[in-house]
Amino acid sequence: MKYFRTFPTVEYDLQKDNVVEKITDVFRRVVVREDLNNYINTFSKLTLNSSDRPELVSNKIYGDVDLHWVVMFMNGVIDPYHDWVMDQVTFENYVNKKYPNNHILLDSNHFTVTDYGNATGDTGERTFIEGETIVEYDSAGGGVTGDSGTIVKFDSTIRQVIYSTVSGTLGGVNYIKGEQSGAVGKSVSSGVEKDAVHHYESSAPLEKTKDKDKSSTEQTPFWVDRGYISTFKDSEDNAYAAVTISNLDYEDKLNEDKRHIKTLDSSFLGRFISEFQEKIAK
Repeated sequence: MKYFRTFPTVEYDLQKDNVVEKITDVFRRVVVREDLNNYINTFSKLTLNSSDRPELVSNKIYGDVDLHWVVMFMNGVIDPYHDWVMDQVTFENYVNKKYPNNHILLDSNHFTVTDYGNATGDTGERTFIEGETIVEYDSAGGGVTGDSGTIVKFDSTIRQVIYSTVSGTLGGVNYIKGEQSGAVGKSVSSGVEKDAVHHYESSAPLEKTKDKDKSSTEQTPFWVDRGYISTFKDSEDNAYAAVTISNLDYEDKLNEDKRHIKTLDSSFLGRFISEFQEKIAK
């Protein structure tokens, strides 16, 4: 069954010329009934290859490529390109487009303007402003290098500047200063935005879950701040710091999660389609 074939039609003047045509009402939506997950035996788990498109999966399971919408519906997929697992080339293009800028990770003194040589105009506290121009000073804070950029985003918690380049290459072990805010910070590291910090996670081993049907590897590591350190009173009294998760790491994890889908058992397919047809027509 083709997905839009059962959708109702509406009358609409497409050209605004008083000529009314019947068109498919694509704004209709149906959601999976809330109690369906209670019938766990109706689902099967499937791990996809990057080449397994929804049509191929539906043909493999149901023998019909037109039932790709059932597979997508059961997994909350709206965009078949980005809500579905992406192949390597598509994934790389997606990440490069989403993270087109550069980043500078700052030290803990990102908002102070003391002890930076000529980079400081006065004393006190400042914070970088989105949209302002930043200029670079040398590693001693003594002179302008000529490199500059425009702040796209500033995260004061992570202490990270996302910027678009205006001139040269910012970063290294130099200092940057906001021309409008007067904020000054020392670069700890720099590079392209896809390698910037997305968040930090605890490096401590995950505790066993109370659910006996799940293993500890299924737990999600919890986010922590940059200076997180936790000491476990084990035999070696180990301390665990924060682990850096880059934008690329984060997007890769999301893409890998999409590789694991659930499929509806074929014996329930007829009832599922009938209920969908009934609800979409209302």
